Order: sequence, then C-alpha cells, then structure tokens
Amino acid sequence: MFDDTIDYDGNSVENFDINDSDRSDDDNTDEEVVTLEGRKRNTSGISTMLNLFKSYLGSGLLGLPYAFKSGVLGSVIVMIIISVFSTHCMMILLKCKRLLEDKGVVSYGDIANHLYGKYGRRIVDFFLVLTQFGFCVVYINFVSHNTALLVSNLWFTINWRYYVLVWTPIFVLISWIRTLKIYSYTTLIANLFISISIVIILTASGINISENIKNSIDVGVIWTVDYTTIALTLSTSIYAFEGIGLVIPCETAMKKKEQFAPIMLVTLFLSTFNYILFGVLPYIAFGSATCSVITNNLSDFAQNQSTDIWVYLSNGVTLGLIIAIAGTFGIQLFVVTDIAEDILFKHYLSQSNKYWKINGFRTGLVLVAGMLAAIFDNFGNLIGLIGASGSASLQFIFPTLFLLKLKWKEMNIILKIILIFYVCFGVFAAVFGTVSTIIDMVDSFKDGDGSSTC
Repeated sequence: MFDDTIDYDGNSVENFDINDSDRSDDDNTDEEVVTLEGRKRNTSGISTMLNLFKSYLGSGLLGLPYAFKSGVLGSVIVMIIISVFSTHCMMILLKCKRLLEDKGVVSYGDIANHLYGKYGRRIVDFFLVLTQFGFCVVYINFVSHNTALLVSNLWFTINWRYYVLVWTPIFVLISWIRTLKIYSYTTLIANLFISISIVIILTASGINISENIKNSIDVGVIWTVDYTTIALTLSTSIYAFEGIGLVIPCETAMKKKEQFAPIMLVTLFLSTFNYILFGVLPYIAFGSATCSVITNNLSDFAQNQSTDIWVYLSNGVTLGLIIAIAGTFGIQLFVVTDIAEDILFKHYLSQSNKYWKINGFRTGLVLVAGMLAAIFDNFGNLIGLIGASGSASLQFIFPTLFLLKLKWKEMNIILKIILIFYVCFGVFAAVFGTVSTIIDMVDSFKDGDGSSTC
C-alpha cells in the first residue's frame, strides 16, 4: 500500500496531512481543537478522507491483477472477506484507543505498551518495522522492474537486477532526508500519476476484453476457483488493505473525531470497489498471461495495436509509476527509521556524531532492502510475502488481542467468539500465506533465470 501520510508512532500527528502542513492560518479559520494528549486536531473530514483513500493507491493495488490468478469469483470473494474483516479490526483498534485516550495513549505502540507492557510494544514495533521495511523492498523491486521495461522498450534489454544497482544509491541519498515536509509535492505528483495510470490500464483492459470476445480467445480461469493460487490472493489482499496504522493518526488529527468512523467506512467501501475493479478487468483482459508487474501486459498490448499512441501511453504509464513510487520511497522508510533509531540511540549508541551514525544506519537499511529486492524475481509473490508475514498480525491479531484484554469480563460470548476467530484467522493467514508464498517463490526461482520481468 501507498502509506504516504503515516507516522505509526504518532510523533507527527499535528502535521499529519503533509500536503497541507505548510498552509497558513488564513487557510483555516476554524478554531483548532487540542486533544487530551496535547495534540492539535486541525484536519477536516474531506482532508481525512483524501489521506485515507490515497493511502490505498500504490504497490498493493498494482499487484492485484496478478493476485487474481485464483480466478475472478474466488478472488472477489477473498477480497470482500478481507475488506470486511479489516474494516471491523480497524474499528476495534479505534475503540481501544478511545478507551485509553485519557491515559495518554496516542499510538498503536502506546496501546500495546499499556496493555502488555514494554515487551508487547516491542512486538508491535517489530511487526511495524518488518511490514514497512517490506514495503521498501517492494518499492525497489517495482521501480527496477519497470526501469528495465522502459529501457527495453526504448533502447536495449538487460537483466532488471542491474537497475537495482542503479536505484539503490539514489534511495540511499533519499533516506538521508530528515523531514516529511519535502514530500508534500511528490505525493501530489505520485497520486496524480498513479490515478492516470489506473485509468489507462483499465481502458486498455477493456479494449483487450472486447478483442478477446470478438476473437473467441480463452484467457484462462475466470469463474472457477484455482485453489493452488488462493494463498497469493489472500496474502496480496491483506497487503493491499494494510492501512490499520492510519487509524489512530487520522482520528487524532481530526477536528471532529465523531466523523471519523463513517468517513473510514466510506473510504474502505470505495477502496474495495476500486481494488475489485482493478483486479478483475486486467485479469479478464490478460488471463493466465497476467504478469506480476501489470505494466508488462500494458506494454505487450500497446505493441499489438495499430496506432503508436498506445506505445506512448504505455511508456508514459511506466515512467509515471517509476516517478510515483521512487518519489515516495522515503515515506515508506520513515516508520522504520523512526522506531529503530529511537531504540538504537536511546539504548545502544552514543549521541556523538549522531548525524553521520544515522546516515550510516539508513544507508545499511537501504542496501539490505536493495539486496532483498534483487533476490526476489516475482513482484506479486513479494507483495504476498509481506502481506502474510507482517500485515496479517497488525491487521487482525493485535487489535483483537487488545480488546480481549480490555473488555473480556464485560463482553458477551458472541463478541468473544468473533474476536477469537479474528486472532485464529490472522494466525492462519500469516502461516498459510507465508509458507505458500515462499514455496511458490522457490519454485519460480528454480524455473526461471531471473531475467524476466513478467
């Protein structure tokens, strides 16, 4: 997912809407509300909805067509189930925060710390770092694949992993940036490019579906369910809906927090519709030939058209997505550095030469991310792995464990069963998705030479 406005630990909630962080007081004549924990509520309902909605545009969305390999029917069912479960778990986390906000709780980690002590917080922080670092790996993988595609369309073809070597030093320099304010413009540009790309890809998919019907082309699994790939669909869906870290910062930043729940429900409904549409149409258009990087299918489609306009559009989409994803890499890394550096410099490292020690640490993180990105050839499987190994715990397991501890004696048996089911489902999704995706990735690695971007 495209987490371009999030501080998981709540350290910058007053500037949560980074697109509006530099606005003057004249832009908002309403009186600011200050929360019990001393943070300002200065974000309108519309701004909150935009922040939430744009967080669901990005790498998770772009990986959905490939995840629909289990068939349209099965994939849509899985997507709706994950959407409902995720929405309920977000409401559960929000309820926990509100029950504890008079105790100074302002973040996901604060809830864990209050209920389960410092070790509970460390476990939550570990999964936050794991998941967000996984997003960084996904970003490097994505831009490298697409750079290889763009260059091959325009000039020459080489293994996509060489572009990992090109991009990694660039991302190292980006990682040294200390503030999110610099991303105010890059996020706007990124959202614009991604939105335009979605429209172009869906248009190309519609044309290709029409051509398939006209020529009676069988594109593969549509209405049946392919159980051999359902784990990938499940894991990718979890990855795409992993926005639970947005709940507390968004709610805390709102002037009228009572509006947050309906705004979140509407946003998730629209996002679910968007995910299903973008998963279904490209998959029906390209079927079993759907690539893990959907821009490859768009490129093949463009090459088969009678007019060159589609070639230009295809290359433009690829370039736009490269800029969008690369331009917001630093935001993905922010959560990792925010949590990890606080621990390192508070407990293990001295404050002397802190600036360069931080730069060195961030350089190491990006180098490791680049190495992992180069190892995994299949972009879709990489998304699935991150979704299963990290996002499932944050999305389903921890929020329900929080509420179970808070309200066990007061809740009825039905709610207890539902919450325990969420915990079991989260564990199942994490284990099943991780193991299945790793097996698939190993098989793909054995069968391929690593040069394909499809």
